[in-house]
Amino acid sequence: MNSIEPRVPTFQAAAVLPRLLGASLTVLLVGALTAMVALASGSGTWTTTGSLNVSRGVETATLLQNGQVLVAGGVNYNWTPYASAELYTVGTGKWTTTGSMTSPRVYHTATLLPSGQVLVVGGYATTGATWPPIALATAELYTPSTGRWTTTGNMKVARYQHTAPLLPSGQVLVSGGGSNDPSGYTHRGRLPGRHRDRSRRGGVVYPGHR
Repeated sequence: MNSIEPRVPTFQAAAVLPRLLGASLTVLLVGALTAMVALASGSGTWTTTGSLNVSRGVETATLLQNGQVLVAGGVNYNWTPYASAELYTVGTGKWTTTGSMTSPRVYHTATLLPSGQVLVVGGYATTGATWPPIALATAELYTPSTGRWTTTGNMKVARYQHTAPLLPSGQVLVSGGGSNDPSGYTHRGRLPGRHRDRSRRGGVVYPGHR
């Protein structure tokens, strides 16, 4: 990465940005508890860009429909999880704070929904002094137009380091990961791509609403 400082791969998050300045692809690399760098793959070189307001690692980075990048959660050098979140504006290269999540999270997932909201699921909120970590079953939604987070239905099994891809149906499939419950490593469930108050249930399997 040229003269940019080395980073621990486990601590990084990345987001593919809209095409800029004629580049075929631009990737924003976030984390390793340091400043940010951006890669323009057309030239194959790394360049520095604006630094986060709060250094963090093991966060998530999600490209929003408006072209900004939402970075949420993560930990500091003492492995204390954050609830805070920030927005990266491509045109200025600057970061601004936005609403904080309802819970600190690390090793969570963030999935962009068709509605433009971001669904954050699971992770854990315990500090590095606590092992094994206590997984979270909770989930919450970020609304870019308001900058606020709202809670939504819980999973049946708490988990971290899982996957949460968006399905063509508009649902989100959450699977795998670690859990306080050994069955959490293989248990699967679905969360809806669209949420309504009446759809909130205590379990993981949700019907999609259209």
